[in-house]
Amino acid sequence: MGKEIVSRTTFVKGVTACVVVAASLGVITIGDYSVNSTEETSGTMSYTAGTYTASSAGISSDVIVTATFDDSSLTDVSVDVSGETAGIGADIGDEMVEKFLAAQSADVDGVSSATVTSDALKAAMQDCIDQAAGGGASDDAGNTASETETETSAAEAETETSETEAETETAEAETENETDAETAAEAEADAAEAETEAEAADTSSGAASYTAGTYTASSTGISSDVTVTATFDENGLTDVTVDVSGETAGIGADIGDEMIEQFLAAQSADVDGVSSATVTSDALKAAMQDCISQAAAGGVSDDAENIGNETETESAAAEAETEASGVESETEAATAEAATGTTGYTAGTYTATAAGIDSDVTVYATFSESGLTALSVDVSGETAGLGADIGDEMIEQFLNAQSADVDGVSGATVTSDALKAALQDCIDQAAGNGNSEDGVSAVSEEVAAAEAEAAETETEPAATEAETETEAETEAAEADAASSSPLYTAGIYSATVTGYSAEITVTMEFDEYSILSMDADVAGETSTYALIDSDVIEQVLDAQTTEVDGISGATVTADAILEAAEDCIAQALITEEDSEGTSAIIGGADGPTEIYLTDNESDETDAEDAAEEKTGADESEID
Repeated sequence: MGKEIVSRTTFVKGVTACVVVAASLGVITIGDYSVNSTEETSGTMSYTAGTYTASSAGISSDVIVTATFDDSSLTDVSVDVSGETAGIGADIGDEMVEKFLAAQSADVDGVSSATVTSDALKAAMQDCIDQAAGGGASDDAGNTASETETETSAAEAETETSETEAETETAEAETENETDAETAAEAEADAAEAETEAEAADTSSGAASYTAGTYTASSTGISSDVTVTATFDENGLTDVTVDVSGETAGIGADIGDEMIEQFLAAQSADVDGVSSATVTSDALKAAMQDCISQAAAGGVSDDAENIGNETETESAAAEAETEASGVESETEAATAEAATGTTGYTAGTYTATAAGIDSDVTVYATFSESGLTALSVDVSGETAGLGADIGDEMIEQFLNAQSADVDGVSGATVTSDALKAALQDCIDQAAGNGNSEDGVSAVSEEVAAAEAEAAETETEPAATEAETETEAETEAAEADAASSSPLYTAGIYSATVTGYSAEITVTMEFDEYSILSMDADVAGETSTYALIDSDVIEQVLDAQTTEVDGISGATVTADAILEAAEDCIAQALITEEDSEGTSAIIGGADGPTEIYLTDNESDETDAEDAAEEKTGADESEID
């Protein structure tokens, strides 16, 4: 079906005829647009059907609203926000159109991440509503029915009526024209008020004025300097790039895109950051704030890559800032010296150990007179896949910080803390709290002592019989201590606890002295978290206890597995009360498995026999 084209003149004639008929019926009174009592009671709006257009200032451009009305409602809306910030204000058009049509009003919430653009669209929408409610009078060339056309249509209507009616209609048309003029003035005032409100919204939302250009700033991350390059127009941040390539692989080095998205959405450096890479996030936020400050100050910066030539005043400010930075650096250096209590280190290589989760960890630290120059660590005895793998990352953190005060590695806290304690010991030695008077490093002294001991051993006579007996007694005591370790009732046990999104069942097998195997059913858990069960199991089997680190990032699931494992261990563990009986039947967590408690005396005899066999073997080696 073809679209019928109605001329503006024909449309106005029709409207005028409707007005005359409505007036004769008492529905409306020409001149003041008063509605009848039914309309007032129901609150239904009355519009002059047509399409109206209005614009208002957004954050980067004027936004435009085009609204179509029938006699009683808003039927269609389109908006133009193409000049607003890409990815923010430029993307809210469809959402705002939907809100306007649903509310049949400009009084809607707007989009929280694009407040200025939302407010501008609301102001323009209100302008269109005012035009339609006021009969279409507007200064906007796109609005329907000019005052001249209204007068023409009134004259045409006069020729179609009697002379009396013509006189009456002429008077009414004059009154109507006066009202139209008043309505146009009110619409103009409303538009001005909307513009003022939009400007106020800009001010209240913190919208700033920038010197357009591209600015660069750097800040110290955990392993390197991170760099932010930010592009601004006069009204806001339009583009950001970051360089975090020197940060920790898989952690800080991977957060660039997420931080860029946060900066552009907030139009600010005041963002959340990425929780797993706090140090790198904070460094990027500091550099972003530096760029914003430069753009807001008109491009003043020491960075040669920044846009805009500096004036003499700006140059003086930059020089003053450099001098202040130098003083601050000197102050920091003096503070560091005061903290260590020395003006430098005794050059050499120092070593120290500390207890990790499964073993002692060792740090070898080499110092020049002014700082830490090289490091190596031994974490080979720690948990495979966790503490045993953090050596390189901890070395990198120590060398960058020139200190033992670093974050450590999440997921291997115990091993991290042990390495930090050992390095601090080395630092204390090099600073004068552990090295010899002649400056020979602790490692050198230990090597010399070991060589002397080896030489002495070569000339030592064979051990006396008394010494042999003493060693045998010591070993027997150690064997007795080993035999007093917790004994389990051999068997298979299970326990079920609630995990992150489902129940988790852990099944463990024991012999009399150890945990032989462990399995966790995490099939109902979130897929990401379900992958961690093997890591937790490996830790428990290696440590033979549930006192392990767990897995960072899946705390609920890991804790649930460990809780169920503790339950299984409690079931298998022979308590003092159990040892008073002979044989007994105990059940697993779910009760289906019958497990027979062996005679305690037999267990003790086995333990004693094992200890005697060990003692005899050791004595044979001594002989």
